[in-house]
Amino acid sequence: MTNILVVDKDTEVLQSMQQELPFLNPELTITPVRNVKDAIRNLEMENIDLVITELEFPEINGFELLVYLNKHFSYLPVIAMANTEPTELDLFLEDKAIFQYLPKPLDFNALIAKISAGLASKVDQNLREVFLPSFLRLVSQQKKSYTLIVRAKNQTGFLHFNNGELFDAETEKYTNVEAALEILSWNAVEIIIDFETSKEKRMISLELEEILFNKTGKYDNIENSDKQTRPESNNKTHSEKKEIRMNIKRIQAGIKNVLDDLGDGLLACDFWTVADGQSLAGHNPQPKAVALFNKITDGLGKTLKQSGFPGLGRYYLIELEDAKFVAVLPLGKYQWGMLVDGQKVQLGMLLNIAIPHVFEAFEAAMKE
Repeated sequence: MTNILVVDKDTEVLQSMQQELPFLNPELTITPVRNVKDAIRNLEMENIDLVITELEFPEINGFELLVYLNKHFSYLPVIAMANTEPTELDLFLEDKAIFQYLPKPLDFNALIAKISAGLASKVDQNLREVFLPSFLRLVSQQKKSYTLIVRAKNQTGFLHFNNGELFDAETEKYTNVEAALEILSWNAVEIIIDFETSKEKRMISLELEEILFNKTGKYDNIENSDKQTRPESNNKTHSEKKEIRMNIKRIQAGIKNVLDDLGDGLLACDFWTVADGQSLAGHNPQPKAVALFNKITDGLGKTLKQSGFPGLGRYYLIELEDAKFVAVLPLGKYQWGMLVDGQKVQLGMLLNIAIPHVFEAFEAAMKE
């Protein structure tokens, strides 16, 4: 028998799970609990094969429960339920196999399919490397106030959040922005939430997104207001170390301009990094499409080069069914993609107005 732990504060949901799931698959045994504390107790005392949990609890955020599961039961597949449509972050985490997502009201046939998929892929996954930046964005979005203790091998760091803003960071070697960058450079981290500790005085003036853009560990692109102790330069000249960094607010402003240009003819828009295919800004973002077109652009470039053809230009278009088409703009380390309704937007408006606005926004966002 397969033992499934179901965590939901709604008694009716738990009862329907107990009735419907074993009816659809007699091999399933359901352990229902109404709160996170009981869930943790069952996880520690029973042999659980899969967890189904909602993300909205009064005493603890559902994503914080996922952090606990990731730390103590990383081998368990998880299906997350919510009363809202999935956000960009939900879809990104699902795409990275951190959990499967299912909206309420539940489709039990779809739930059975996700249970089967989760059990089939049940392995001891190392998910923490992609989880930390995503979780930090969630903390910011939900305006949380607490300290994250981040551990990797023999290293420990602290990220202090106040009302969703990163106020301070500490490691053994660094403080403030440098400490945050060091923590973000660690692989396979463990996250612990200290609900009792938060800082009142802000020591970091940069926004979280600006720090995440600089998580490669190159410190020379940090604003003067956040300078502390820097690593040695390894005898490199200033000109060799000069970096270009991204102003995400200008990208967001550019997306708004394109939306003004195309109106409801702009069905979706994403700006993403080529290195990891992660959307950084967008309108009705589509993380799975981002991953697809990231691969398509890479494949096109390689194939054109191998065939002796000229390389990709400033953009390419793909015509889809129902008068829809996709425009993708390769921008070095970044790409900008748009899904457009051809029945509502003339091609000339896209090519001569919207796309030039994209390039203007990107150029404005890049600065020394």
